[in-house]
Amino acid sequence: MGNRHSQSYSLSEGSQQLPKGDVQPSAAGQPLSHPSGSGQPEAQQPAKERSHQGFDVDRDAKKLNKACKGMGTDEAAIIEMLSSRTSDERQQIKQKYKALYGKDLEEVFKSELSGNFEKTALALLDRPSEYDARQLQKAMKGLGTDEAVLIQVLCTRTNKEIIAIKEAYQRCK
Repeated sequence: MGNRHSQSYSLSEGSQQLPKGDVQPSAAGQPLSHPSGSGQPEAQQPAKERSHQGFDVDRDAKKLNKACKGMGTDEAAIIEMLSSRTSDERQQIKQKYKALYGKDLEEVFKSELSGNFEKTALALLDRPSEYDARQLQKAMKGLGTDEAVLIQVLCTRTNKEIIAIKEAYQRCK
């Protein structure tokens, strides 16, 4: 019986072999070694948001106002705006919108949008820690607890992020 952790990997006769060093086999039950040879899996770094090139908070607040004004709502404009801005940029837009029009953008969305689109747009207006805090509250509300949500949020955040979630959770009560 051969070693099941041999260095040569072949899917079938004549198939291309994986280059050596990509993933080093390990003892059963142990995590695979990182190609750096450190033996430790590479730590996942949180994705960094890129600032929207040419971001103009005044223009964006005005575009959102126009999208929500009059008969019907320009959902495509809202989607384009919210999905192409970082969380910090969306926070700036919320503040500018309130300064220009005297209304909270959340309240405007609640009156103009509905269903899952409304929920998604409102979630995008939250800071990540606020969103996570609301998800934790929902998971623990009423009878039973949604453990999957607790695990998803608390086991995938850094200590710094958990502290921010804790602070947001206290504010959301």
